[in-house]
Amino acid sequence: MSKSDFTDHPSSQNACGCCEGVGSQSPARVYNRPGLTAVAYRIGNHGSVLATLLARLSAKDYPALAKLRTRDRDDFSIALLDAYACMADVLSFYQERIANESYLRTAGERLSMQELARLIGYRLNPGVAAETYLAFMVETAEGAPKQVQLAAGIKVQSVPGQDEKPETFETVEKIEARPEWNILQPRMSEMKVPVFGTKTIYLQGTATQLKAGDALLFVGSEREKESGSERWDFRRISSLKVDSAEGTTKVILERGLGSVFPNVDPAGNPDVFALRQRASLFGYNAPDWRIMSEQMQRGYLGMDADDATDIPATDWPGFTIADISDPPVRTASGKGLYAEYFDTKELTKRKLTRIDPTVNFDWGTGAPDPSIGADTFSVRWSGWVQAPVTGSYTFYTRSDDGVRLWVDDQLIINEWSVHALKEDSGTIYLNEKEKVNIRLEFYENGVNAVIKLYWAYPGQSKQIIPQERLYPRNIHTLHLDAVYPGIVPGSWLVLSIPEYQELYSVTSAGEDSRASFSLTGKTTRLQVKGENLLELFNDQVRETAVFAQSEKLTLANTPIVNNVSGWSLAVDKKVEGILPEHKLLLCGETVAGATNCEVLTVSKSEPDGSATKLYFTSQLKQTYKRQTVKVYANVVVATHGETVHQILGSGAAQTAHQRFALKHAPLTFVRADNESGAETALEVRVNDIAWHEVSSLYGAEPDDRSYVVRVDGNGGGEIQFGDGKRGARLSTGQENVLGIYRKGIGSTGNLKAGQLRQLLTRPLGLKEVSNPLDATGGVDAESVEDGRRNMPLGVRTLGRAVSLQDYEDYARAYTGIAKARADVLNLRDNRTIFITVAGKNAVQPVSGGPTLTSLLNSLKKNSDPFVACTVAAYNQAYFKLALRIKRHPDHVIERVLSDVEAALRNAFSFDVREFGQSVARSEIITIAQKVEGVEGVDVDRLYLGTDWALESRLVPEPAFAGSDGNGVAAELLLLDPGPLDYLEEML
Repeated sequence: MSKSDFTDHPSSQNACGCCEGVGSQSPARVYNRPGLTAVAYRIGNHGSVLATLLARLSAKDYPALAKLRTRDRDDFSIALLDAYACMADVLSFYQERIANESYLRTAGERLSMQELARLIGYRLNPGVAAETYLAFMVETAEGAPKQVQLAAGIKVQSVPGQDEKPETFETVEKIEARPEWNILQPRMSEMKVPVFGTKTIYLQGTATQLKAGDALLFVGSEREKESGSERWDFRRISSLKVDSAEGTTKVILERGLGSVFPNVDPAGNPDVFALRQRASLFGYNAPDWRIMSEQMQRGYLGMDADDATDIPATDWPGFTIADISDPPVRTASGKGLYAEYFDTKELTKRKLTRIDPTVNFDWGTGAPDPSIGADTFSVRWSGWVQAPVTGSYTFYTRSDDGVRLWVDDQLIINEWSVHALKEDSGTIYLNEKEKVNIRLEFYENGVNAVIKLYWAYPGQSKQIIPQERLYPRNIHTLHLDAVYPGIVPGSWLVLSIPEYQELYSVTSAGEDSRASFSLTGKTTRLQVKGENLLELFNDQVRETAVFAQSEKLTLANTPIVNNVSGWSLAVDKKVEGILPEHKLLLCGETVAGATNCEVLTVSKSEPDGSATKLYFTSQLKQTYKRQTVKVYANVVVATHGETVHQILGSGAAQTAHQRFALKHAPLTFVRADNESGAETALEVRVNDIAWHEVSSLYGAEPDDRSYVVRVDGNGGGEIQFGDGKRGARLSTGQENVLGIYRKGIGSTGNLKAGQLRQLLTRPLGLKEVSNPLDATGGVDAESVEDGRRNMPLGVRTLGRAVSLQDYEDYARAYTGIAKARADVLNLRDNRTIFITVAGKNAVQPVSGGPTLTSLLNSLKKNSDPFVACTVAAYNQAYFKLALRIKRHPDHVIERVLSDVEAALRNAFSFDVREFGQSVARSEIITIAQKVEGVEGVDVDRLYLGTDWALESRLVPEPAFAGSDGNGVAAELLLLDPGPLDYLEEML
């Protein structure tokens, strides 16, 4: 080919024209359209070159060869041409390979990619080491150290699974470990004071001898200080359950503590008593008075046969608690009336009780007591009044303001309204020496406070009712139906009728005997302290049940049954030394039934009774079943790789760009918040002085102690130093260059939880180790295909993110990230760039894990600090389908169906699909139709979820702002990895 021909055809590879031959077989003209994945660069192969050479033997340009007539391959001349053609074939083949390795789109060798990357300042990602948190257990035996200092670099080896090799991890920071931090558990129980509505309590012990129906008393200091306090509760046991393991008894009451109507709270800090003895009042089993003969009734009453006095028709005479009480109470001289003073006009908020000898008060503008308001108080006097003679009695009150008077349970004065000082009266007939009920109520509304009680009767003018005729309603003597030695002074007693219960304290107890109502027997005589004994129970001898012999029970801790969640956790013991920023691992079973672990950072800890409450800097992501939770506090980060020390060699000041190779491979790279997401775990010292790694010596100053690291395809490293102009030269010395680095990298370090449990380094006091969390984040070196895709992204972003596309490109080129999509969402805090990412091999990076954390930190460093951004792992979405295939009769149906399924799974695999990419029915038909042997396709089902349907198109969810204001990552729609609904031949 002439020079002009070469000029006219710049794509020709024959610059000298020496290969031109007859028939234009070689050199071939080469043309490559844009976008090809392989460059055609061969000018010919063995056959075309040999044919061209043979044709040139007959060319007129070589008349001397005209006499060479033979074309036999065994002729020496022809054999020489054949050898030349073989050489040309080999040279052109490798020439084409070299040409392909010169372009990003067509290069296939990692070395070519590395050299191309260097041209634009890009470095193929070398991979990154996996990392996890190790939980150490230290010795707890007697004499073991209370604190164990664990330096960085403790080696732990994995227990390999099938087809796995042991992997070594090392800690990267020092910690102080303590025996009490080995495993912390949530507090499983706590002392809960019974409050309003409490229906379940826990008692210490399993031999309480309680059973359903037994009575319990809840009473506290309120009742002990004031006998009128209503803050106590009497409850019957509905059911109970003994827990031998915990040594407690669970008691369920018939109803909750406290009362809604009237509104009464339970005791503030009640003691619990079992009322072991159920008794009755003396006389409860007396025969029915009404069925007694008249002769017997008269004899009992001491009446003569001709006595016309009416015989009581209802029950035995004196069949009341007051009459059954000691006779001196009925015959002794009166003491006055029982008075209750209240701090309201409505007879509520009682402040004072006492015995007033008479009712003859003029408080003026003052009050009966300093604890009571002067103008808004009320008083109730109650007891008995005894008539000295039989006749008509007129009772008078002189009051300012409201007044009411009951005598023998009849309301004879009722002026319950505001009025000035005046006198009111009422009349009633009373029998001689008969004690009848009397109750006087009064309230003051302002100005003067006056209340006086008079009477007048036959032979006596109006006078203040004297003290000797008034008896306070404070008879507190009871006679029980039998001898109960277990009822002792200082104990509690409850009287109960169907509609009411009242509490009393026993002040004295003794054995006695009674004979009445045709009954004779030993009794228990009790003096009790309390209220409403006669008002409520006086005529309820038969109906009243006595619950006594109180035995104090001890409340036990109440089990905590709620799940573990939120911002804090109370642990089951008191622990000290856990300061802010302390790392914890919380592991347990979630409420969904999955085993999970979370890394937590302590914000503070504070005492909580006999335990400690830990607060976290972030909320728990999951909710855990309390009984499964364990907290590890001797926790430290460890990364994949084993440290080695290597004498790299000797420095020579006269040598520029000295290079040293690392003997151990692969060189470990760990996560870093830089553009690539990784940095070497390498330390270089020259004469014991540290030198520093840089990405390039270009720009380094002559005195900068800098070096660069180059990694080959096998992970081996080479260190290069400066030349005195760009980076300092090494100083001369004998084996003065030391390298401390780690070996081990990649996805082989992504171990399951619990695999790291062999200690290779065992400081004194260290007992065992485990990794409750999976080791994650391990990524293999960037492949040729990944490099082909990512190199242009690095050029576009230039290590910073400005536009939305920059954020996406930056994330996609980051170590460990295979796919990325950036969207702008209106989230809770602000408009935010929300980046959805997927890891290599379809991995969903762990939220808060090393990959996402490092990526986000790197983005924040290399983007506008005033633009909010966040990253999240993608959501997996799977579609299902069913289809029938019509095959060509010459093809085997099993093979066709297998090829169709393989084609579909390849077309809808992770490597092929992108975020937001939809799936159309027509697309499925097209893919299946291209399979050899397929003549027709019928799609019967195409759907998401569980309800099958035939959709024309399925669209995955894009990233969006959730209802809680947080972002929800985009979906990647893939073919369900499970079996197709069906794939069969069309009949």
